[in-house]
Amino acid sequence: AQAPGGAGTLQLLVSSLTLDGLSLTDPGQGAGALASVRQLALADTRVDLARRTARIGKLVVEQPRLTASRDAQGRLMAQAWLKPQPAPPAAGSASPTDAPWRVALDNLAVHGGQLGWRDAAAGRPVALEFTAVQLRAANLTLPAPL
Repeated sequence: AQAPGGAGTLQLLVSSLTLDGLSLTDPGQGAGALASVRQLALADTRVDLARRTARIGKLVVEQPRLTASRDAQGRLMAQAWLKPQPAPPAAGSASPTDAPWRVALDNLAVHGGQLGWRDAAAGRPVALEFTAVQLRAANLTLPAPL
């Protein structure tokens, strides 16, 4: 679509979206999910791809489960999932599409979370578990106010 003045725009508007039973698995790690969410609900959301902005009215996460780990060599579990990134461009050659995304989240709620941490890089292996995690937050912005 074209905005007044000729600038191209592409926006995504979501009044309500609910996703049930999400999970992240690694076939190389055997059975069990690395992370899961019983339900994720999104409301009153606007994403502007041209301006690289997103405003989320409400995000509710039900029963998120995550166990993160670091191996004996100090590598985080997610490092194996990432593909190498090219070197950043030289200073002064940034384009508007290189600008960071700005995200505003009006209301966030997390209910019944379970978080774990396993660290094999410490002198002795460490294991932490957090259960029944509840979180409420409002008016969050990344990286700067919209």
